Amino acid sequence: MSGWTIEDAIEHGIVDRERVDEARETLDRLAEWIQGDGTAGEVQPTMTRVNIHDVSDADAMALQQALLECNRADNPVWGRFVFLHAAALPLLQGHPELRYLPWHRLFLATFESALRATSPTATLPYWTWWHPAPGRAELPLVWQGFAPTIVMPDVRRDRGLARLIVALSRHDVVEAAAVLDPAMTVTTWRSRLAAMSTGGEIAVHRTTPAIDPRIGGDAIARAMALNTVGPDGLSGALEQMVEILAAAHGGAMAEPAARMADPLSLFVHAEIDRLWSHWQGTHVEPHPLPAGAAVPPWPSSIDDVVGMRAPCADLPIDDPPTTGRGVEDADEAPWAPEQVLGEDLDGAEAVTLVYKIHPAIGIARVGDSTDEWFVGPETPGRFVRPVAGMFRDRNHKIKRQAARFRVWEYEQSASGKLTPKREITTSAAAIKWTVHVANKKAAFFEFHYQRGQRTAPGGPLSGFASSHPLRNPSIGPAGGPWDHADRRAKLWIAPGPVSLDAAEGAQTIVETSSTVVPITRLGALRTDRLGRLYVYGGHGRAKPKVVGSPLTDTFNNVGWFDDVCDGPVSAELTFTDGRRVKVGGWTSGVREGDSVGTDGGGAWVIVAPPDYAPQITNVMTLYDVLLDVARRHLTVPNNSLFDPPSSGTGSPGQLWRLTRLKAGLGSYTPSFTHEVYPLLVRVLDQRWVDRVLQAMIGSGGFHGPTNVATMWADLGTKASTRRGPIFARIRPPTGTPSSAQSMPMLWGDGYNVGEGLRLTETQYRILERWKDGFFVEDWPGSPPAEPAENVTPDGLDRAALESAVGGAMAVGIEASWLIRDPENFAEPLRIKHHASRPPGHFSAQMALPWHTDFLACVRTRSFGWWPAIRPDEVFVRGNTTMQPWARDGSGGGLGALAFTNAAWNEMGFVIDINGDRSRFEERERK
Repeated sequence: MSGWTIEDAIEHGIVDRERVDEARETLDRLAEWIQGDGTAGEVQPTMTRVNIHDVSDADAMALQQALLECNRADNPVWGRFVFLHAAALPLLQGHPELRYLPWHRLFLATFESALRATSPTATLPYWTWWHPAPGRAELPLVWQGFAPTIVMPDVRRDRGLARLIVALSRHDVVEAAAVLDPAMTVTTWRSRLAAMSTGGEIAVHRTTPAIDPRIGGDAIARAMALNTVGPDGLSGALEQMVEILAAAHGGAMAEPAARMADPLSLFVHAEIDRLWSHWQGTHVEPHPLPAGAAVPPWPSSIDDVVGMRAPCADLPIDDPPTTGRGVEDADEAPWAPEQVLGEDLDGAEAVTLVYKIHPAIGIARVGDSTDEWFVGPETPGRFVRPVAGMFRDRNHKIKRQAARFRVWEYEQSASGKLTPKREITTSAAAIKWTVHVANKKAAFFEFHYQRGQRTAPGGPLSGFASSHPLRNPSIGPAGGPWDHADRRAKLWIAPGPVSLDAAEGAQTIVETSSTVVPITRLGALRTDRLGRLYVYGGHGRAKPKVVGSPLTDTFNNVGWFDDVCDGPVSAELTFTDGRRVKVGGWTSGVREGDSVGTDGGGAWVIVAPPDYAPQITNVMTLYDVLLDVARRHLTVPNNSLFDPPSSGTGSPGQLWRLTRLKAGLGSYTPSFTHEVYPLLVRVLDQRWVDRVLQAMIGSGGFHGPTNVATMWADLGTKASTRRGPIFARIRPPTGTPSSAQSMPMLWGDGYNVGEGLRLTETQYRILERWKDGFFVEDWPGSPPAEPAENVTPDGLDRAALESAVGGAMAVGIEASWLIRDPENFAEPLRIKHHASRPPGHFSAQMALPWHTDFLACVRTRSFGWWPAIRPDEVFVRGNTTMQPWARDGSGGGLGALAFTNAAWNEMGFVIDINGDRSRFEERERK
């Protein structure tokens, strides 16, 4: 700061007083706008002061929830305040007329009023970050990880705000501010304001302080609060403290225009105001300032705020002035509000349409039926129900599960925000689908548990060394490469892209013309009258190149082939107005690093083995895994599907939870009913497919409650004493677990070295928050009823993945650990179409054939694998003793050849026979 004020600028002719007064009126109107529509009449902002160290964790979490409720995409209250602070910045430079302090007092009091509309007891605490006394400067742990991404308002959707921006930006007071503070250049201020007023988000990205923000704190506080005589010196000393802290923490706090996006800045300014209030009564003569001293309450009259109008004084918003320098000179300013808003502020906003296919990843399953099928899950929490309720057809063959794809239309605002509007059907456009699947297992690297897994994002796609053994090594040159032309010709099942024009009853097969491989057909495509695509997989076949070849290995059998596959799904839309839109499509001839690949809204289909316990969910699903990948590595899309709802649980997909999860697991508040219970009930349900767990029933522990309903009611309360013992049994996501940490009772990727399954970090931390009492007590009294069918874009994405295995992924059922690579994804849950992820990319890693691993992965040493898809033991109709699921006609075990050639399609399906999860039995065994 140069030490000048706006008054100095007026005196030296840098800016006219008329312009300053006009700009200040605009600033006043910005304050009014932040309140709403200006019809509420005058208010008397009041605020309760409380030290952040005196706020309980429960109250802190309640305040965090109130802040998050003010950070919704449909009503970005917090973002409006951030913008208000930024817009006021030029007028607050130099602190004219002591406006810095009273204006911030109004700002904080009004912000707290907004919070109390959501939570009546919400209070912005003050943080004595500068204090030298032990414990008074540290930030409480509950706030250290709370750094949500702030949703900003879109000026084009708020014409009142738009006019205010135009008015403020046209005042030459902006140029005066640039003279007063060279860091606040005209160009910088306008570009920041433009970026903040066109929607989007501000990420806080707070860092560990590089310097001690308490440097000189005690001396500064005494000088400013007790020894400063004039208000100019006071405000300067106060600002000096803020800048020390901002430099220490970095991120949004260090950027004046974005400062209020960091919640810590709110607490810092509350302390600044507390010190000012103390100064107002004690500045006549110096004396020591007691640590955490109580100060008078906030002023009862708005008159204390110098030069500011009442925040809801019902002032009309006039058209912006047409005079003054600034943005009207295009050479002088890179951004003009007119360019953003359009010449006609009342005109309709131009809308860009974007198209995406859902589900982003579809799961199809093989079956030996040639004429009957069913569609996989499409609503989260709703289990699949084939027509007539049977998983076998009239000839007692297993029905195939089809993956059904739809095209969804999104509106995209000028800020890039996507909002889903409708499903595109044949009444709106002609739809041409293209599916490009392949099976490349026989040519790929051998599977050896975690060998070859990439250890860190940013490196090569995989760690497969040149010495890593190949399947069928005698084909092609010694040592590969795995995709050498000879190996492709003799070992790939690659039909190429198959297209289908959508119409009722349209269908085609997916088959290669190769005469070299023993299996040529990988499935079929079909469309309905609305233009939706159905992808069917193969018939579950496995064949050797040479008849009579043995099955000698769990994962890698020489000369064998099967008919699972995977690959991209794209569409081409032709609208009645002639528009043609390509949705998806993968880029060929481009290597990793040369291109980010195309998003384009394309989808992916994975064809997998049957699910023999379709009404029991895996403890860790593929959705859990990919949500964790997104939380750790990916950016939250500028898509309203990821915006937290104003109330309730939002859309069925609940992708909005990712936004809050990324804000920090340490401050996340899970719902017991919607996040904790679903995970716990999955663990409990494993007892219907695992006799070890079944034997625990009645023991009184988690696996054997004497009364399940009573247990759920107890675990859903913060008063429960059982949460800690349950959590103590769960393996941590990293590190060496203790002998007591043995849950889940399933094997993990490191089975070969004795490692059990670890939950994702996201799952684990949610349970940890529940254990510590930081969760929403929303248990309705009984388990939630299965939801009604409700098709939404995000619901389709989640439902498909929740029916798939997330662990162990060595080798897995639908996909192995290769799918966990964050480089796979264009956005959360959506695989990018790119040459480095060609058709067959994920299935290539799976067991060859899938049957051998499927049979072999039975419970070992009390630990199972995937009993919710491949049961270990089952109850047969009416029996009280469980029997092995993989058994022959006499009850004995099955060999690999017997299971692969025929028995896989003779196994039974485990069904919830009463519809209330009180008993599951095997049915439909052939």
